[in-house]
Amino acid sequence: ASLTIAVTEAGGATTTDSVVLASSADTAAAMADVLSGVTADAGNLSLPTVNGLSTIYYSTDLLTSENLGKITIKGVYELSMDKGTSLTVRPGGTITLTGVTTIDGSLTAHGGTIALTGYTYLSNSSVAALGDYVATALTIGSDAVLDVSGLWVNDSGLDSLTLQGSAWINGGSITLVTDVSSAKVGSGNGHDNGDGTYTYTAQDETSSIILAAGSVLDLESGGYVSTKGVLKTDTDGLPSGNGGNLTLQTYAGTWYSDTYNGTANYPVAPVTATAATVVMDGTIYAAGLNEGGTLTLQVPAIAIDGTATTVATDTTTGAVTLPTSFFTQGFSTYKLTSTYGDITVAAGTTLTLKQQTYQLSSTTTLPATGALVRDFASLGYALDGLRQAVDLTLTQQGYGGFAYSTDPDHPAGITIGAGASIVADPGATTGAVITLSADGPVTILGSIIAHGGSIAITSDDTGLTYSANYKAAQDVWIGADAVLDVSGTYVPDPLVTAYTTGSVLDGGSITLSSDGTIVALAGSTFDLQGASATIQEPSGGTSLRTAGIVTSPIWSDGGILTLGGNEVYFSGTISAAGGAASASGGTLNITDGATILITQSGDVASALSSASAPTTASSLTALGLTSGTALITADTINGAGLDSVSLTGTTIAFAGDVTLKVPDALYLNGDIALLPAGATGTAAATATVASTVTLAAG
Repeated sequence: ASLTIAVTEAGGATTTDSVVLASSADTAAAMADVLSGVTADAGNLSLPTVNGLSTIYYSTDLLTSENLGKITIKGVYELSMDKGTSLTVRPGGTITLTGVTTIDGSLTAHGGTIALTGYTYLSNSSVAALGDYVATALTIGSDAVLDVSGLWVNDSGLDSLTLQGSAWINGGSITLVTDVSSAKVGSGNGHDNGDGTYTYTAQDETSSIILAAGSVLDLESGGYVSTKGVLKTDTDGLPSGNGGNLTLQTYAGTWYSDTYNGTANYPVAPVTATAATVVMDGTIYAAGLNEGGTLTLQVPAIAIDGTATTVATDTTTGAVTLPTSFFTQGFSTYKLTSTYGDITVAAGTTLTLKQQTYQLSSTTTLPATGALVRDFASLGYALDGLRQAVDLTLTQQGYGGFAYSTDPDHPAGITIGAGASIVADPGATTGAVITLSADGPVTILGSIIAHGGSIAITSDDTGLTYSANYKAAQDVWIGADAVLDVSGTYVPDPLVTAYTTGSVLDGGSITLSSDGTIVALAGSTFDLQGASATIQEPSGGTSLRTAGIVTSPIWSDGGILTLGGNEVYFSGTISAAGGAASASGGTLNITDGATILITQSGDVASALSSASAPTTASSLTALGLTSGTALITADTINGAGLDSVSLTGTTIAFAGDVTLKVPDALYLNGDIALLPAGATGTAAATATVASTVTLAAG
């Protein structure tokens, strides 16, 4: 059964009433005089007032006693929950509350969902009109507990009529969201631009999310013991039970342009959007017996800093600084998004992504149903070859492009600083997925290592509604000391104990894409090699007792490098050979809308070697790059260990004498042009070209 309470004004207008979730006693006391005064004329209903708002009280005791599967309260202006109260739905159930200002009680939905949306004031409000109605944050108070933990169930010795089963042993999800909100500065239609348009000046009023010291968010897994007393395991050999998903998202939704004709859309984009952030002073339990869930964090700016020891929030800029220990909470995926400023991994920082799970000291003596896993297990690492990979996504959302006259010149992007490293777990069962996606520039000066996994780096603002006005550079810049490594690796199989065996992951994939420029300076390394190892296996006999153990070589193939941009200047070193002579080498794909120009040798990015990575569109333009051209040398390709190469553009051009050889396949998807030595584009072609081009494949 489910219950939905939707609070609206007469005629469907937005309400300015508030709701308090309270104990039965407090609810009865607060509402005692309300219904007693009701007559046939409902207009004389008089609600108690809290902070200037008419307020309805609901008893959490009564709601919980109904054993509901879903409770939704929506449409209220503000909603709060008193200290000492508790609201619970059935395992796997859902609690959805909107207009939330403060939760200081307990919300429980084991293996289910708790979704809280913060306060948003009325659209088209002015700063002066807001007054006391402004709520500064969605606050999870010092006495609050949000509990979607999975259940620990021990059915040992029970029969089919009394067993509980394993339906809700995984952690559920907690979502805390505040929507984009702004208020007009002044009144009326805004500034008259004299051309039929008006420009509003708006002030950011988006609410923050605060996890107060003492608050608890519990997403950890449970587990299951069968009627035969056997701990349930997954196919990977680890106990069943996954941690849950946590979303802490400010600035949800869409800003609208502050310049308009006709009627403005709301919320209007403020000049700066740094009022809201996330404060994480509470405790988060997120680990599982098998793996964790996903942590999603969205704030104005994010820094990952190896010198930091705690999460720090700058309430002026909205920036959140994360220590590397933040990534050891048991989550299996981290999705971090900035909405105004940069995402940086500070110079010299080493971020290690390795899955922590609960480790059991014994699987024969296990507690009764209802225990908390953290009370009888400790966080640690499963054996190499059993752990799941930890994935990382960094996303920079472009802010700007809204106004025609007052846009902030805010060229934010993503930067991996000099000497910084993102290192995925080489002992995981699969390769990690590392994704960096920005509306602005992406600069890699350090290393990203994800053996057998994937690295995808994108700079593309075409998804912005007002991208034509966006002032950030559009480029992926790989510095001279940068390393992108998805080479294959050996992964042991610890479930086989009679002899040593395992598997070898293929080289993974590296993708660089931009609607602008891609630069890989000389000295940068792209490692996509396969790997090799020697394993043991039984040979002869009819059983392990009579069989001998022999050694056998195993190997894996090289990976895939994909480059796609309006301009590409690639002088990096590619290593993509297979792990053995019989293995396949890697694949190179280059896609350019206009011309792919190949010379035999040299440093095609030499003119950029002393330049700093551009951050603004104007600084990128100042580099004087040849528009619509991808540059790479045949020597870069010939010596890379590649088996196949695919070049796709309007024109595939060769400047001077060129010999290009790949062992398997060479695809030239475009018109072929032969240019004189030293040519930098198809415009340099002459009627007679004294050059020789040798293409060899297979």
